[in-house]
Amino acid sequence: MAFAAKGEQVALNSFTGAASPLASMYLALCSDSNGTEIDAENGYTRAEVPCDSDTWNTATGSNPASITNKVDLAFDVSTGAWNGGEAIEYAALYDSGTPGEGNLLCVIPLDVPVTVSASGQTVKFLAGDLTLTAT
Repeated sequence: MAFAAKGEQVALNSFTGAASPLASMYLALCSDSNGTEIDAENGYTRAEVPCDSDTWNTATGSNPASITNKVDLAFDVSTGAWNGGEAIEYAALYDSGTPGEGNLLCVIPLDVPVTVSASGQTVKFLAGDLTLTAT
């Protein structure tokens, strides 16, 4: 995972107290490592992710440190195929819940790509599935 410019600023501001930390971030699904979000169609929307100790485990390790989700994180149920039914290999965190808006904070490569090829499917990342690594 690499921080985008805005993600670096949020991290430093939160660390130093120069600005209040975010109350929530928004998980998006992306078609590439640049954080290009999939089209907002067929029920796709970003998933709200609270920035708190109920949602995230404590960071561990060093050079680089990492942190994982403590709870399951799920998107809304699809009403059709997402990303044209093609595999989705990246997720991202944004500071806005509206697809196509806000600032990209970081891009997360998925260990296991997800595919939404029909209606009635739910993309869910189980506790521990998402790892944010400071690189």
